[in-house]
Amino acid sequence: MLAVTTVGTIVMFGASSVKTSIKQRQQIIETEHQAELLDEEIAKLTAQVRIRTSPEGGLREALCFGPYVEPGTEVYAIVGLNGCVVSHP
Repeated sequence: MLAVTTVGTIVMFGASSVKTSIKQRQQIIETEHQAELLDEEIAKLTAQVRIRTSPEGGLREALCFGPYVEPGTEVYAIVGLNGCVVSHP
């Protein structure tokens, strides 16, 4: 009888450990996936910063969003477009 109780207890605790291990593995997989998505987002944002802080990007930002306009330059704001279109003569 004691042997059956001991084996039953071992199986019960073993099953609980297996369930915990499976849950932890799933959490690790989900966390790694979320980290990959965040790394992609960081790469996109870094590229946008690099473009906007380049000399050409700085000029574009000044023309589109600042009061700076070169003589002969036409700046158009188009609804639904993120940014602007610059037309040089």
